[in-house]
Amino acid sequence: MVPKKAKFLLDECLDVRLSKVLNDFGVSCYTLRDKGWTGIKNGQLSQLAKENNFILITNDKDFTFVG
Repeated sequence: MVPKKAKFLLDECLDVRLSKVLNDFGVSCYTLRDKGWTGIKNGQLSQLAKENNFILITNDKDFTFVG
């Protein structure tokens, strides 16, 4: 079995330059704009991240996860 490489997704509240820095270090990192997911509400974003095997990075203190 081949291990999956971690993929990170940056929430809109984070500076998009972080994505470039992480990618420069060989870390797969995407912004919501990269995926076409801007403006999506937190619950739906959480579900999309899960369905697409992303680790979601946010600094929202009130972020709500759905099942």
